[in-house]
This record gives sequence, C-alpha cells and structure tokens, in this order.
Amino acid sequence: MSLAIDPGTFEDPQGVTAWSVTGGGLTRTSSLAHSGIYSALITVSGSPTQAYIRAYGASAVPVTPGTLYEVTMWVRSPQALAVLPAVDIYDGSSNYIGGEYPATVTLVPNTWTELALTFLAPPSSALVVYGPTAVSPANGNTLYVDDVDIDVPDPGGVSATATEQDSWPPRVQIAVTGLTAGDQVEVHRQVAGVLTLVRGGVLDDAVDPSFVIVDAELPFGVPVNWVVFVNGVGQTVAGDTYTLAGGNVAITDAITGAAAEVKIGADGGKTYARTATRFRVGGQNSRGRNMVVSGPIGQAEGSYEILTETTSARDNLLNVLATATQGIVQIRQSGAISATGDRYAGVDAYLAVDRVSERRFSQDGSDPRRLVTIEYAEVDGWASDLTASGFTLQDLADFFEPGDTLADLAAFFPAGNLLDIALADWTP
Repeated sequence: MSLAIDPGTFEDPQGVTAWSVTGGGLTRTSSLAHSGIYSALITVSGSPTQAYIRAYGASAVPVTPGTLYEVTMWVRSPQALAVLPAVDIYDGSSNYIGGEYPATVTLVPNTWTELALTFLAPPSSALVVYGPTAVSPANGNTLYVDDVDIDVPDPGGVSATATEQDSWPPRVQIAVTGLTAGDQVEVHRQVAGVLTLVRGGVLDDAVDPSFVIVDAELPFGVPVNWVVFVNGVGQTVAGDTYTLAGGNVAITDAITGAAAEVKIGADGGKTYARTATRFRVGGQNSRGRNMVVSGPIGQAEGSYEILTETTSARDNLLNVLATATQGIVQIRQSGAISATGDRYAGVDAYLAVDRVSERRFSQDGSDPRRLVTIEYAEVDGWASDLTASGFTLQDLADFFEPGDTLADLAAFFPAGNLLDIALADWTP
C-alpha cells in the first residue's frame, strides 16, 4: 500500500498544486502519461544546475528512523537528460538533515524509464519529500513525470527472522528464507541508524532456499536490529535490546566462540600515537631546530587490569587470550546504567593483546582472586574472510543423552526439517 500523501499520478483534480518546482516551470499535461490520462511536465528555464519537483508541506511523508523505504517514479524526455530519483530528509522541526541521491540515469529519448531508490530512514528523521532531479539540463528541456510513489519495499516472498540463542554472551541467529537460485544476499546489523555488515553476511549466489548466519559481535544494552538486502531490495528485521547477564564485561572470540566473563579492576588509560620520525637539524643558533615527518594518529593503545574471582574464571580468561584468533579478542560492556551513566563507556572494541601479566589479589594462599593485566592495541577486528562459529554437530550431540539416536532427534522435532535444526538452540 502506498504511503504517499499526494498520489504522484496527477490524476486528482488538484493536479500538480501540491508539487513545487525548482529550475523551471511545472504544469499538468494530458499529452503523455505513463498510466491514466495525466502526467506532470517540467519545462527547464535558464541554465540551472538542477531542475526538480518535490511535494513539500502537508504532502511530506512521515517516516520512522531505521525503517527501509522505496521510492519509484516513471520519467520520459525528448532529450537524453541525466536524471536521478532523489529523497530529501527532514527532522521533526522540518530542518533538512540530508538525503539520498544515487547516480544519474541517462534517459533514452521518448522512452518511459522507471527510476527506483531504496533508503534507510536515518536517526532523527521524521519527514521525507521525493521526486526526480534532472542534472545540468539545458534551457527548454522537458521532463515528463508520472506514478511517483513511496512505499515499504516488497521482499517478494523472502522473509528474515532474528532469533536470540541461549548462550553467554548472547548471540543472534539471522535466517533468510524464501530465496531462489542465484539470489544475492547481504545481512547488516543496525545500531543507532548505522549499518554494519554482519560477519559472513554476504551470499553472492544462492543455491539453497535458506541462508543462516550467526551474529556473535552485537553490542549490549542498546537497541539492535538487522537489515537484509536480497538483490538490492531490503527489509528490516526486528531485533531487541540484548542483555549481558551478570553486568560484567565479556571478552570473546567470535570466530571460535570462546568467551570469558570478567570485571575491569582498573583502566590503564589510552594512548593515541602518531607515526612520526624526528630529525634534529642545525639552525641559525646553537640549539638547532626539530623537524618531524609524521602521519595520522593511530588507534588506541593501552591496558586493562582485570579481576577474576575464581580459579576457573582465571583459567578461562587466559585460555581465551592464548587461543585468540589472529591474537584478537572483542571486549564488550553490559550497557548497565548507573547514576553516573554507563559504567564501562568507551570499552567496546577489538583488541590485539600482545602482553599478559597476572598477580595475586592478596597473599592469602587460599584466595583464588587474580589481577590480570592485558596490554593491547585497538584494531578493526578479525579478517573479513573469517566467519563466526555457530552451533555444530557436537553441540547437537551434547544436547542429547549418551545413547540417544536420530529417532530421539525426530521425536524432539516431529515436524521439523534441516532448517529447523539449524535454527534451534542447542545449548546443553
């Protein structure tokens, strides 16, 4: 169902009165139409940089941040005009905050051409206006416009779901179903309006009707959802605000699934070093002068002092650090809010840990607590070709009792299939 306030068919008696033109004149015409009887005709005047129409004011369409929308329109011109579908975005106070402006399409003269644009409403967005924009048109050029519309994209039978797994720390399984052979899929995590490609979330050429991946790197304590694009058409997948039970910090390896729950006892501070070389050269006085050849400031370097309260917690932490894929771990805080705000603000990051030291919390031989200091350099994360581990056949085996058979699996899933098994939570 169309979300448009003013139908861009131009068939209504109001015609083009709700539409404003820039760079020329605007009339309603019956000489050409993509559908129905009427279309809108833009006639360029002067030598404008752009000529376009938009439905402003009461015809602006309300949008919800984080939601995908699709704008479509049909255009035609006697000239080979360069035209693009455009979206202008405004906040709740009608302040312009940005837009979506894809590459232009050069029209084949005297041919109706459909232009389409899918966009994600950004944070603080409230209203959008949309329409065609002709770039660098000449005086007297004409552009016919018809069937201008905005809607939520039709996924075409494809559906996607996000299922939280009962693990620590929480992971979320994204399942895309209803695919056909050759489909291209991208799965993105969305936090505060920012899209991040999920690890392993690209499928270039679908063979199976389902695509299942695990997002093991999501943040905690903030709203998270996902956006799935299939052949360029997107849909929003509902998520949640995921909780890191215990309120502590998770140090994890998404590639292997290893994890350690810890408390940060002290933050050794962060250093941001610039790659630079110093030269001390002679000058006009006896003290000379300094010359520095430098590059950009790098990512943070620093240290954390971590408290482990049991021997098993200490052993688990050291094991995660020792076996970390590419020497990298992810550290994530719980998102717990106290009277002074986020207890671990600025902690979430990927760390290459290059030095680990430990000492006793006290000299009482019966005290199992340890203070483990890690020295790190912040990095971008693991190599892109590495994927997060999901539940394996071993997890499936561990879930059932020794001696159980496939008959027990069938009894557990009386009407299930392989996709049901892939989507299930096999935490013992």
